[in-house]
Amino acid sequence: MDYKGKLLHDFFLKYKGQKIKILDIGSGKSENFINILKENPSFHYTGIEYRESSIEKARKNLNGLNFSILNGFGENQNIQQQNFDVVLSLSVLEHVKYLDEFLNETTSFLKKGGELLHRYDLGHAIYPSTYRERIKVFLCNNFPFLISKKHFTCYPDLNNICEILKKNNMINIEITQYQMPSLKKAMNILGKNKSLDDLTTDLQKLEVKIYENLKLSLSQKELDILFPAILIKGIKN
Repeated sequence: MDYKGKLLHDFFLKYKGQKIKILDIGSGKSENFINILKENPSFHYTGIEYRESSIEKARKNLNGLNFSILNGFGENQNIQQQNFDVVLSLSVLEHVKYLDEFLNETTSFLKKGGELLHRYDLGHAIYPSTYRERIKVFLCNNFPFLISKKHFTCYPDLNNICEILKKNNMINIEITQYQMPSLKKAMNILGKNKSLDDLTTDLQKLEVKIYENLKLSLSQKELDILFPAILIKGIKN
């Protein structure tokens, strides 16, 4: 089981048997939710995705399950406010051009007492795979007007994200960082073998312990380099 699969599996265990509404922003092909929805038929899943090709594949992936897919961006949706029990995004915040608007809008979709979960990745900014990607991240961070929102990739400011969430009545905000680059490669290989799920779980728990022991002694920049995946959770007050 990979990082995202394990994250979702553990997160939704407490909702097992309940009738909840989930909103997945930037849902892509919705591959991470196939097993979640099969195991929890009482869940209703709504995905938001702007790419038509991904929407078509998501509908095939979720065929026969309890779902709906909306076309567009998270901050431009005509969705009933305070309608969802869980609002989440996976590897999305680093691609959001109008982050304030996005966070203001998407937190409004949560019911009071509902849970927010954003998991985003700084790998594009810290470990760019090409020189072109490095240039794009630089332009997005410093001259965002030059890049369209469909091609946006930046280095989001964690403190800014938390401040926006607090202004939108989010409480009990928790931050965890993980996915050490070398460990991620090992996890991706191990995750292909279901018989090794216990081992991958042990590795993930170890990584959390390493982060917890280092977070007070390292700067945020140093933490970002070592643990480039950031998980933010909170509850709507």
